[in-house]
Amino acid sequence: MAVVQGGLTTGMELTALGKPFVYVPLQNHFEQQVHVHHRLKLMALVGGLTIRI
Repeated sequence: MAVVQGGLTTGMELTALGKPFVYVPLQNHFEQQVHVHHRLKLMALVGGLTIRI
């Protein structure tokens, strides 16, 4: 199990390796909030956490 910041490259690498992970996108980062979520959703992966500081 990995916990990652929410970048697309890391998420895709872990997916390709079949490793479980949780991604936590930065709150105001468009790519991580929208693009990464969309790509992971297309691959039938769920989710992401939202942490407000």
